[in-house]
Amino acid sequence: MVYAYGNVDMNKAVPINGGSGEGSVNIKGTASNFGFNAGVMVHPVKGLSLGLDYRSKIQMKVKGGEATFTVPQSVASNFPSPNKVDVMLPLPANLDFGASYEFGDFMIGLNLCYVFWSTYDSLVFDFETKTPAVSRTASPALYENRLIPRIGAQYRISDLLTIRIGGYYDPSPVLSDYLNPQTPSMNQIGLTCGLSLYPTKGLSIDAAFLYIMGSERSGTYSPENFAGTYSNAVYCPGIGLTYNF
Repeated sequence: MVYAYGNVDMNKAVPINGGSGEGSVNIKGTASNFGFNAGVMVHPVKGLSLGLDYRSKIQMKVKGGEATFTVPQSVASNFPSPNKVDVMLPLPANLDFGASYEFGDFMIGLNLCYVFWSTYDSLVFDFETKTPAVSRTASPALYENRLIPRIGAQYRISDLLTIRIGGYYDPSPVLSDYLNPQTPSMNQIGLTCGLSLYPTKGLSIDAAFLYIMGSERSGTYSPENFAGTYSNAVYCPGIGLTYNF
């Protein structure tokens, strides 16, 4: 079972017709939902492991988020503020195949992850109080499914300590004419390292660190004729506990 939780804090320009000036809206809210993982692993020969797993899609929906408009007073009646808004963003399903081979104190592994990004068709904003200027809007995304290759290795230094390194290439699911600042995406390279400590029999304390480098990318969001250049970097530490019995 998976429980996912997230929050959104988004600022977006609001087009105003008739030369009345510029406007903006701030959207805040939280979302949570459940999903699941399922998998199987087999060991056909000594040292070789093969695995297949599936992670379900999770629909992250902000219900009753707070929408605050900032617009010129002359058009304020068309943009009721504060307002409520529902926003939905799907977290895509994943299908993974993995293989590893262990020889002595070393192990090397390969993983192929197929991400069902096409489930992200559009980003929808549905406002509670509607006017001719504020209603239900959908920003097309049209993501495409992608395959992510990963490779890693580990070395068992002693019965107390195991260390790991790895890397992967994550191609962007976003078409060049649908690149937008709400959910920017570029080809990424991820580098990982980690270790496991075994203080007592059956107990493992695991620590990991992920660094993601996003290559700079320029493109246009054709539905709104908005162009931009984007880049990113992500630092993601993690810790876990495992007990085998």
